[in-house]
Amino acid sequence: MKNEVLLSIITPYYKCLRYIKILSSILVPQLRENVEWIIVDDGYGDDFSFIDSEYVKLYYLAKNSGCAGKPRNHGLDMAKGKCITFVDADDL
Repeated sequence: MKNEVLLSIITPYYKCLRYIKILSSILVPQLRENVEWIIVDDGYGDDFSFIDSEYVKLYYLAKNSGCAGKPRNHGLDMAKGKCITFVDADDL
């Protein structure tokens, strides 16, 4: 089926801009209409303007949860993919 998202990649984010820049240089060139990357900022509020891709979805949580579980669950709620994987910012 056309335009169906097959894979959702979810990344919880908190104070790791250096790593997310490296990860984005690896993931963004591989994204297509059937692969989405969901970044959930856990209350830190960094600027992700360096990521220029229509396949990247950014979500900001108002308050830091103190763990990666809440942003991961939020990413699961937003994911449209048939398959889901988690990639942390420092998973290079």
